[in-house]
Amino acid sequence: MSNLIQADYSKQLLFPPSIEDYLSEDDPVRFLREFIDSLDLKELGFEESEGEIGRPAYSVNLLLKVVIYGCFEGIRSFRSLERQCKRDVGLIWLTGMHYPDHNSIWRFYKKNKKSIKGIFQQSVKVALKNDLIGMLLNAVDGTRIKADVSDRNKISRKKLEGILSELDNIGDKLIEDLDRNNQTEIGEEENKLPKELQDREKLRKKIQDDLKELADNEATQMHKTDKDARTMRFIGNQFALGYNCQIGVDSTKGIITSAETGQNAADSVYFGEMIEQSKLNTDGQTAETTVADAGYFSGKNLVDKGYEVLINIPSDYNQNKFIDKDSPYYVKNFDYDKQRDVYKCPQEKDLTFRRYQKGYNGSNYLGKIYKCSDYANCPVVKECTKLKDGRQICVNVHHQIIEQQKIKQQGVLNKDKLKKRREIVEPVFGYIKNILNYRRATLRGLENVKSQWYLICTIINLRKIHKALYA
Repeated sequence: MSNLIQADYSKQLLFPPSIEDYLSEDDPVRFLREFIDSLDLKELGFEESEGEIGRPAYSVNLLLKVVIYGCFEGIRSFRSLERQCKRDVGLIWLTGMHYPDHNSIWRFYKKNKKSIKGIFQQSVKVALKNDLIGMLLNAVDGTRIKADVSDRNKISRKKLEGILSELDNIGDKLIEDLDRNNQTEIGEEENKLPKELQDREKLRKKIQDDLKELADNEATQMHKTDKDARTMRFIGNQFALGYNCQIGVDSTKGIITSAETGQNAADSVYFGEMIEQSKLNTDGQTAETTVADAGYFSGKNLVDKGYEVLINIPSDYNQNKFIDKDSPYYVKNFDYDKQRDVYKCPQEKDLTFRRYQKGYNGSNYLGKIYKCSDYANCPVVKECTKLKDGRQICVNVHHQIIEQQKIKQQGVLNKDKLKKRREIVEPVFGYIKNILNYRRATLRGLENVKSQWYLICTIINLRKIHKALYA
């Protein structure tokens, strides 16, 4: 066949006279440019370079467009962005055929990373202005993002203390051997510690320095090149260094109204903060209902703070490990006397308050321990407990609020809202991890990862806004 189209490299002009011809009217790059040009970057905290000698510096407006567009297209490497400024038609159009190098892009990002949060907040306000946020139902959820480090260089307090203990044992044994084998006076050269022990003294000093660094950072495990990363549980019950990245998503169009990155692996500690941040970003509006999964369950998060919440209650809440649920001595069959602050068991014996108990796994649970004093005369003590000193129960300090939440969740509408949680928030995580391929941070340090997460959330919002306005 002779009528095939081939590239004609003899032409001196391969591109059309105007690059505008390559971009359709609804191309996302036009929307990105319009969005960034509408922002007062100085008010948001962005700082221009102050070089007065040599060639002029690139403006923050231009460099921000490069970074935003790169993240929009899944390009997070600054070197890759440098190459694409000469290859990608969208970037060529966006930069006006300027070609910033990777160092210029990195210096801009490093200098202005804290201001990226302001760009995210502006994306929320644009969505709000275009009626893309309803604030009827919001869902809060989190995901773990692995740190840009290898676990091989991780230091652990438990492991270091074990090695230090072994060093002490080895050192004592060597000194005993020296005393036993050198009963007569020996020369100064012979009296030196053996090389084996000298090396151990250097190692001991290094271990002690590492333990001090762990204590200063209030961590049990830490990586030497990313001291902010913390050990967290990932899919498959695997543990690795990473960060806990949170979002709050509005149900109307899936706009992210709040975002945060932290070092605490427990989701529950972020719940109130996410609601308050969402309120701030939407000009003081609070969602009619905010839903979350069992990872956010705690009495503290259910306390009335002026907003309606529905949080899945863990299946093992109030479960007694030794008593069958059908037993008459299961904890639910104990009656509470609020006036006397005692629980009465089915045998009419009082369980009085003894002490408070902290929660587990870093959760916000805080219990009150009630214990039976008259267990010695109880005819069913062996059926009631396996403890030798009598039956005791642990009741959450927010027990009454939790019971109210259980009743609330029995309503048909509230059940439906809890079911919708997955539909609202999980597709966002799916897009971030599978389309944007963001499963591991490409920067190190909490502030850097925070700015990267805000950037990712900004891109999600801009994509949804563009789709709603131009689809």
